[in-house]
Order: sequence, then C-alpha cells, then structure tokens
Amino acid sequence: MTIRKKFLRTLDLHHMVEPGDRILVAVSGGPDSVALLHLFLEIHRSRRLEILVAHFHHGLREREADDDLALVRSLAARRGLPFHTGRMRPPETSASLEEYARDQRYGFLRSVAERTGARRIAVGHQQDDQAETLLMRLLRGSGRRGLAGIHPKREDLVIRPLLEISRREIVDYLFTLGALFREDTSNRDLRFTRNRIRHELIPGLVRDFNPEVVRTLARTADRLREEDDLLERITERELTAIRNGSSLAVDRLDCLPEALRRRVLLRALEDYRGS
Repeated sequence: MTIRKKFLRTLDLHHMVEPGDRILVAVSGGPDSVALLHLFLEIHRSRRLEILVAHFHHGLREREADDDLALVRSLAARRGLPFHTGRMRPPETSASLEEYARDQRYGFLRSVAERTGARRIAVGHQQDDQAETLLMRLLRGSGRRGLAGIHPKREDLVIRPLLEISRREIVDYLFTLGALFREDTSNRDLRFTRNRIRHELIPGLVRDFNPEVVRTLARTADRLREEDDLLERITERELTAIRNGSSLAVDRLDCLPEALRRRVLLRALEDYRGS
C-alpha cells in the first residue's frame, strides 16, 4: 500500500478531518513533519481543506534551529501558505526540559489554532515513534493506558495521520519528491532514553528477534488502546455510580475487582486534581 493510501486510510478510519476544515500543520523541518505537509498538500483540494503551517523554535540548538525555521518558512512561502511561528520561553523551574518544551510547543499550537479558527492540529508522529513510545513506557512500568501509546486523535484538536507509516517509508517518499528536510542532530544523542531505544534496542530486536518488530509493537499499541477505550467507558460508568459529590462510596468501591477499582481511583484523582 502506498504512503498516500495509508495516510488517507488513517484520516478516514479515525474521522480526523471533514470537508471545509482548516488544518494547522506543525512542521519542524524534520522528515516526518515535512512529509505530513506534502501529503496534506496532495489531498487538500479533493478534500476541500485549508492548510496553514506552524513552526515552533525551541531555542535549544540556536544555529540549527534557525536553519530549521528558515527551511519551513521557505516551504510555506513557496506554496503560498499562511505561516505562524513561535519561540520557547526560558524555563523558570527545574522540571524536565523535554516535558517543558513539549508543553510550550503544544500551547503555542493551540493558541494559533484558536486565533486562526483551525479545527485540527496535525503533528508528524509516525509508526516508529509509536513503537519507541510503547517500549519506553514498558521499561518505566506503565499500565495499559500508558502502553496504549500515542493516540491518533485527541480531544484537544490534535491528529496524527502518519501512525501507520514507518520512518523508512517517509524518507523514501521525500526522496521520491526531491523534498528538502533537516535532521535534528539531538536525535542521535544517546543520553536520551528514546534515542537509546531508537538506535540500540530496536535495531537489536530487529536483528535478533523480529525483523518486523516496529510494525508489531505499533499494532500492539493499537490493540491496547482499543481495549483501554473500552475499559475507560466502564470506569466512567462505575465512577458515576459510586460518586457522591467529592466523595466516593467506599463500600461500593470495595466490591469492584481490583483492576477496575484502581482505574476508578485514578480517574477520580484526575478529576479532583485536574490532571
């Protein structure tokens, strides 16, 4: 199946876009997001979509990041696309820099979407990212919800139409187009857990256990996500039944199976704390 067919199948399977939608495509300059933009440009007329481009400058790799910005700005200008850019504020706490940067980026994207009336924010996570996420969370001891990996569609406008497409397919597609993209050198820094999983663990699994391990892991995450969605509906039903204002009926909570009781308690804490 061609990359375009996989892209369209994911869009349709998860009801990601509707005719007339304005789509804000987050483009970093890397191969995944550049391919995402090109795929949307291939179908935007037939699907009656309006495409906007957003780029977030993290300010962490200065010269490289400036070159990323220049590439994306040029790409948007050549296609006559509205272009929006933002820059990360210096962190004020000692929290994880990776988490802080992600929050800043998504905050920027949501603000642009709100300002422009975009109905969807498209980001470039693909199949290899899904496999890496599952392994990373497994090693950290995540439960079923964490192992469900990256969701193709979120309630906060975010969609990920490339989750069925591998990194190798994306690079081949871009070379076929003759499209320019940039490689983030920090992706080779083995101090980061995800990079060690990408460059050391997965190649070892491919070599010694399963040549299709990336696809297998991504498919496993899909199945776990479907099951987690079902369990989440059951959890919501049980929580509604035992909730009394800000309290829970402990006798009814104790009657639940332990696995469901744990989910109900976690959901109640999320509701109470707002996170």
